[in-house]
Amino acid sequence: MYIAVINYNMGNISSVENAFSRIGANVIVTSNARVISNAKALAV
Repeated sequence: MYIAVINYNMGNISSVENAFSRIGANVIVTSNARVISNAKALAV
């Protein structure tokens, strides 16, 4: 299971990724529709 952080090429995605990682979440930064659809949760 992972949280998909949707990368739409705006904003500070790395800080969102770091925040989730600090609490022990498995995070994937992506814009791939298949990866997004298989995620347990989404962050934009």
